[in-house]
Amino acid sequence: MSRTYCELKTEIARLEAEAERVRQFELPTVIAELNLLIERYELAEAMIFGTIR
Repeated sequence: MSRTYCELKTEIARLEAEAERVRQFELPTVIAELNLLIERYELAEAMIFGTIR
């Protein structure tokens, strides 16, 4: 049985909301990992983002 357009749009909205909740949950860990790597490799802002911002 195929789903309707409206059902699919509802499912997409639900999945996008769930993805954002998971993103917010994972974000502190990701930031901590990035900070560790930046410190370990002595990276400067320009090395990561380039010189023009």
